[in-house]
Amino acid sequence: KLFSKELIIIRSASFDEDKNKYTNAGKYLSISNISTKSVAIVEKNINKVIKFLKNDDYIIIQDYIDNVNCAGVLFSYNSLDESPYIKINYDKSGVTDKITSGVESKNYIQTIYKYHPINSKEKFYKLINNLTKIQKITKLNEIDIEFAIKKNKLFIFQVRNLFIKKNKRIKIDESLKNLEIKISNLNIENPTLFGENTIFSNMADWNPAEIIGTKPKPMAISLYKELITDNIWSESRASLGYKDINHNRLLLNLGGSPYIDVRTDLNSFLPKDLNKKISKKIINNAIKYLEKNKNLHDQIEFKIIPTCYFFSNSKHNLFDHLKLSKIEKNIYKKELKKLTKLIIEKSFKRSNNEINKVDYLIKNINKKNIHFINKIYFLNNLCKKYTLEFASVARESFISKFLSQNLLINEITTQNIFDNICNSISTVTGNLLRDYNLLDKNKFIKKYGHLRPNTYSITSKNYKDSYDQYFSNKNDYNENLNRNVKFKISKIDREKINIFLGKELNISFDEFIKFTKQSIINREYYKFQFTKIINEIFNQIKLFGKKIKIKDNELEYINYQTILNAYFDVDLNKFKGMIQREIHQNKYKSKILKRINLPDVITSPIDIYNFTEENKNGFFITEEKIIGKLVFLKDVNKLKYENIEGKILAIENADPGFDFIFNKKIIGLITKYGGANSHMSIRCNELMIPACIGVGNNIFSKIISYIKLELDCAQRSINKV
Repeated sequence: KLFSKELIIIRSASFDEDKNKYTNAGKYLSISNISTKSVAIVEKNINKVIKFLKNDDYIIIQDYIDNVNCAGVLFSYNSLDESPYIKINYDKSGVTDKITSGVESKNYIQTIYKYHPINSKEKFYKLINNLTKIQKITKLNEIDIEFAIKKNKLFIFQVRNLFIKKNKRIKIDESLKNLEIKISNLNIENPTLFGENTIFSNMADWNPAEIIGTKPKPMAISLYKELITDNIWSESRASLGYKDINHNRLLLNLGGSPYIDVRTDLNSFLPKDLNKKISKKIINNAIKYLEKNKNLHDQIEFKIIPTCYFFSNSKHNLFDHLKLSKIEKNIYKKELKKLTKLIIEKSFKRSNNEINKVDYLIKNINKKNIHFINKIYFLNNLCKKYTLEFASVARESFISKFLSQNLLINEITTQNIFDNICNSISTVTGNLLRDYNLLDKNKFIKKYGHLRPNTYSITSKNYKDSYDQYFSNKNDYNENLNRNVKFKISKIDREKINIFLGKELNISFDEFIKFTKQSIINREYYKFQFTKIINEIFNQIKLFGKKIKIKDNELEYINYQTILNAYFDVDLNKFKGMIQREIHQNKYKSKILKRINLPDVITSPIDIYNFTEENKNGFFITEEKIIGKLVFLKDVNKLKYENIEGKILAIENADPGFDFIFNKKIIGLITKYGGANSHMSIRCNELMIPACIGVGNNIFSKIISYIKLELDCAQRSINKV
């Protein structure tokens, strides 16, 4: 009789919840959607809830609110990384417990607000306005609030204390203001590039979030910039026939996070002879389209701009968002065709003789009786020579992937044929686990010892130094590695594709298969080889650090350029003091920058204060459905304490150094970052392991709280079990 609505919810309120040092949120039973028409049913459900409680605990009975516009949880402080942001997780499905129950939802969105003034017209103005009132009532600053909004009316269901480390608060206002100015200065016209403005993405090209992480240490990000994203990447593209945009840096450090300048990136994919009018139109429209479709930022060359010749028919008019006239599109495609044919021809002439000399050249530098700094300088130049080659073979690999998908979209080939191509490819890193079972320890280490998870992190242990940690049991052999899958295709399909490719690109089907396979194999092999040099660079830095008594875990706070510059004009007697000051400064900076949360895509300075993260679908591999326990591998150095055999593994990002995980007989893989053409996609395709690569921060943060889940690759879904 007390309730205005016919339906109620019975909730537990135990004194065992929300203690000063822990919370038992979700431990006790709550039952929703109960009709008040039957006293017996209400009494029965009250007793169900009471059964789990102690004598001095309470129950709360409320009107059950259904068909809401949105519901979720607000956190007044991001306790995961101690950053002073208001974070709101909400769902638009109409029910009130999707966020807290763990049931997956396509409408689930995560929004993060800094304590920046918000506009009264904003969606969550009422909620955030009431947050301050609740903080005053409870006398608590760090709280989470379960809420719902229905017809513009706000319902507060529950408030909890957030448990955070009582560390000294670090102010980030000044850093954010500096970052705001930096982005504003970058987002203006660049006389050397087409495009009125730019945006920034952490996965648009060369996948920095996947390769070096979202908050890399100074050594990692500066090494990545030096070896690839400062000059090498653009030199490689110019050599292949793309627009020469040398002197434009691809990767920028924004608030301690690596971002790709998308305008620079898009310009680098223009054919060098394409006229200015069409080029300008393409870049401006591509940027506008990406601003409206931020979720496509990690599919730049598949969904935003073509990087090679593309086929299209009346059903699939690709890249119409570039808004080219028919004449302009034909001119563009003609230049892309010329570019594509040139790249394919170059790939057929490619020789691996030079890259095969890497071991000899490293030994040649090491045997010289010269200072550590000198060795690092020469190793650096050697590495850049081969990352230049790697950039070219990586581009060939992306083009083969694009052409294959284009054939699939235009129904020239089938998914089965496409999968057969992928499954028949055996890469150098694909042979790693097979060799682990065939070679003795010393021979295995000699061949693979240079590999390490997080290739650009000096503190990450390589296979040589942590063999027993990464490789535990010969019986963990994956049977899929033994298979010798041959590519098969019917004569009818072969002839159909042969005729089409001959007409479009003047190449045969056999040449296309050769190009596809060789490009993927070369990409993995060149990466495998040049990382030997990175490993040796780290060895020399560590030896030098040991001599001047600087620990390995402090070396990661040095800017790599500082070491290279010492080759020219630094007094080595004063170098230790200079390095120690830099380490101290960078450690302090890292503490501040760690607390700055940024979106995957930045379109304006405002985004560094308020932004929304939307769901990503990820790239599903195989058509299988599996159910298993989930293990989140947060710190690879603690792997020995993890039992991942027979589990679904979740990792934030992965490079070839993570290949040891396949030795553990995992049944599935989920990553936060990555794409259709990333290393983990290639490996899972090769081993036929069900996977979802690149689900994004929003879904990944939710998934890692699951104990058990269902990975349904056929239906493209991940669900809590």
